[in-house]
Amino acid sequence: MSQALPIHTEHDLPYLVYPSRADLFLDSIRTGPADITATVFSVCHDTRWFYFANNTRRGIELPGGHIEAGETMVEAARREIAEETGLRALGLWPLGYKIQENLAGMPLNERVARRPKDHAYPWPTAAMQFFSSWVEGDIADYVPNDECLRPVRFSRAEVREAVLVHDVLPFECREDRRSSLLYLLKQVVLQLDDNAF
Repeated sequence: MSQALPIHTEHDLPYLVYPSRADLFLDSIRTGPADITATVFSVCHDTRWFYFANNTRRGIELPGGHIEAGETMVEAARREIAEETGLRALGLWPLGYKIQENLAGMPLNERVARRPKDHAYPWPTAAMQFFSSWVEGDIADYVPNDECLRPVRFSRAEVREAVLVHDVLPFECREDRRSSLLYLLKQVVLQLDDNAF
């Protein structure tokens, strides 16, 4: 199998150790490398809406988070969707993954030696897995908590126009997440258009 080429590359993201590199791969057939994947995120949708978590610190974002011990990527994604939106995932399909490299370009032995004591992710390279998730439920039933406020939704038409016509997100989000999220939403919108849901 040939190595896929990244659709987007970012350098020196604020949440990675400088110098850093993050490559986004779109792959709807397989998930990313399980041995270094520590987090999962989902683009949640149904026939009318796209749904997003509303984190108390980070604002509007994809529901997702850490894979807990003993969980598969899919189990973690289902749990995170329920915890952060109150919705139930009816189906999950691989959408892509992001490979993140701390201390990019340095020899591996130097990178391993410079691991921060409290670093929670695989070191020096970690991955995030992204899914497209068909969901059901009512976000009005969600009970806000310390981590998340009530989820938000945007119509499929709003998201389609924002990402395909204007090349922007339909909401404000952290700068270091904007470009990857835009690529992922475009991919899901195009897949939904192709399947005429």
